[in-house]
Amino acid sequence: MIIGISALSCQNSYDHNSYRDYRFVHTIPDSLRTDEDKVILRKLVNIIVNDYEVKNNNVKLKSSKDDFKNQGIPIAYYYKINEDLDELNKYVNAIDTLDMKVLIDSLKEDMRRLVIE
Repeated sequence: MIIGISALSCQNSYDHNSYRDYRFVHTIPDSLRTDEDKVILRKLVNIIVNDYEVKNNNVKLKSSKDDFKNQGIPIAYYYKINEDLDELNKYVNAIDTLDMKVLIDSLKEDMRRLVIE
């Protein structure tokens, strides 16, 4: 859904617009993911579980670019997640009927199960 996740390269010096051709891990079939891809995916799931918050029915990411760098997550994910959240928030604000707190809590619970498995 909101994840906007991924990639093979561990470059951490991304220009904001250069990630568009990036190969994100959620686009790679499970059977083709490398061990590095799996590590990145697990870190991203932890960010979703711990750092997504809902304020005024909008989803926000608490993590900074430095947080991503410090965790060894390519900065392309930071930009992609924020862009995806901006689009989601525009949609939610336009229809004004979704309770994002309920949806994000459900997403986090699903993600917690993924981390455990």
